[in-house]
Amino acid sequence: MYFSKLYQKEIEKHDADIYGKTLVKIPSPRFIVFYNGNEEQEDIVKYKLSDAFEIPDDSGEFEWTATVININKNHNEELQKKCESLYHYCVFVNRVKENLKSNMPLSEAVNEAVDFAINSKFLDGFFKEQRGAIMGDILTEFDQEAYDRHRRAEGARDAKLENAKNFLKLGVAIETVAKGCSLPLEQVLALKEELSPATVTSNS
Repeated sequence: MYFSKLYQKEIEKHDADIYGKTLVKIPSPRFIVFYNGNEEQEDIVKYKLSDAFEIPDDSGEFEWTATVININKNHNEELQKKCESLYHYCVFVNRVKENLKSNMPLSEAVNEAVDFAINSKFLDGFFKEQRGAIMGDILTEFDQEAYDRHRRAEGARDAKLENAKNFLKLGVAIETVAKGCSLPLEQVLALKEELSPATVTSNS
């Protein structure tokens, strides 16, 4: 969705006629994601859009690949050293994280980190010039209530999957596991395939 917006801006910038007969040329894409989340992750990971398809499709007719680069502390440090702007951004984000860990409210955590970035003259004064926009973007884009709700739902899903695996290991029928754990039958079948045959006792 983000990348389609970039293409839309590119088309508008050149006033390209997307309704005409002439093929509109667009920049060749290379999608890079800088990862600074809390989950442990390798330095570089490749993600494919097809991994998210509801129905697996390895035809390759429609694909999108993202290169995810971990920019957390102790990851890809050489890359950060080569790019001062990226380094400044990483330090800023880490500052926000450390503030949150010390139980600062989000607004205070971001505000303190922005002050730190301004005093450190990060990004050639960008933080000072765009302080209001930065604060607004971070605070409006991050919905704490939605985040907490999704994390609770994620925990519940993980618990269901773990329970389903345990029942499968005990040899409980697939249909019973699906019903008891409120999971789709297809998902329970996939879980059974993941488990080693030696760990699942058959009831048949």
